[in-house]
Amino acid sequence: MPPRNKDELIKVVMLSDIHMDFDYTPGKSSNCEKILCCRSDSGDPSNADETAGFWGDYNCDLPPWTFQEVLKEINAQNPEYVFWVGDSIPHNVDTLHFDSNV
Repeated sequence: MPPRNKDELIKVVMLSDIHMDFDYTPGKSSNCEKILCCRSDSGDPSNADETAGFWGDYNCDLPPWTFQEVLKEINAQNPEYVFWVGDSIPHNVDTLHFDSNV
């Protein structure tokens, strides 16, 4: 049953697929030979279109500072519930291990 009035509404946030990369390095290549690029070992970009930006890049995982800003905005909205539903590890599956995930 939908709420009868605005006072009955609640704010809910659902986070999924964060894929935060603690090795994200602005200025590195977003198009490299590795499984995950925009990292300290991704090499320099071959052209400006392949340069990892400060706030992130579509081809890469999320920089931690970008996610921190997202969390600040979520907090400013004063949600009543926040659901973090998983799939958060970075995509560098070739170098992931238990300790780095924890």
